[in-house]
Amino acid sequence: MTYRRSFDALRAIELAAEVRDDAGLDFVSPISIFDLCEVLNVSVRFIDTKSAEAIYCAGPGLAPTIIVSALRPPQRRFFNCAHELGHHFLEHGFTVDEFQSGATQPTNELLADTFAAHLLMPRLGLANAFVVRGWDIKEPTPFQLLVVASHFAIGMDTLITHLERGLNLLTSPQADRLRKVRLPVLRAEILDRAEAARLVVVDKDYSLPSVDVDVGDLILAAPGNATCNGPSIRHEGSCNTGSIFRAIAPGTSDIASSVHGLPLIARVSRKPYIGLAKYRFLEE
Repeated sequence: MTYRRSFDALRAIELAAEVRDDAGLDFVSPISIFDLCEVLNVSVRFIDTKSAEAIYCAGPGLAPTIIVSALRPPQRRFFNCAHELGHHFLEHGFTVDEFQSGATQPTNELLADTFAAHLLMPRLGLANAFVVRGWDIKEPTPFQLLVVASHFAIGMDTLITHLERGLNLLTSPQADRLRKVRLPVLRAEILDRAEAARLVVVDKDYSLPSVDVDVGDLILAAPGNATCNGPSIRHEGSCNTGSIFRAIAPGTSDIASSVHGLPLIARVSRKPYIGLAKYRFLEE
């Protein structure tokens, strides 16, 4: 099945816009999906499982609950939660999304993906993210994609797929070429060193009040020199692009820079974190 704009898909896109509107969110800014679920009274819990991506629980007398595998990468957990929220609003009922590789997705799964993509990355928001940085959304570089993916807290592959199949802003050859870029190589080019840890880039146009990471992740505050205050992250030096920080303990810390304006809150979760999402940044 392809990523067609059926009537049902258009309804999923409309629902994503309605959810943003009802929650008092604009159609430009990135969101924290876990914080949004809390506003919507949908409970989110992380569990230790390799077999499932996420689960949506619903039924008579049961409060809506999303269960997410804590063993997936942060950006994947983020999208999986938005996907399950799609099942909630599309009224698909109890759903278990198991780990599958290369399998053809059923219609309900495609609709939940469509909802999630447009909830997290609305067309206007993506267009604005490129325009304010002076970049061409139809000719993005790997570094630009990493910055914008960090801005929306999703993975580069997810962003590329949405630009290609969801918004028709990239051709298939473009998307295939960009997917071949290896993240370890890109990180090494940016940081001037080999680094296995996940890298989140926070530039002067980053608009969320916080950046959410796991212990061990790196934050690049670009451009300029930045400082940190708090026990959860430490400064690890700088590169040509900006200042490098590593998340070292659960909790919150501030990142301050004259380029970025107000201090940015770095919220750090243990890895893996098991429990309710709303408690994920509590210190040990």
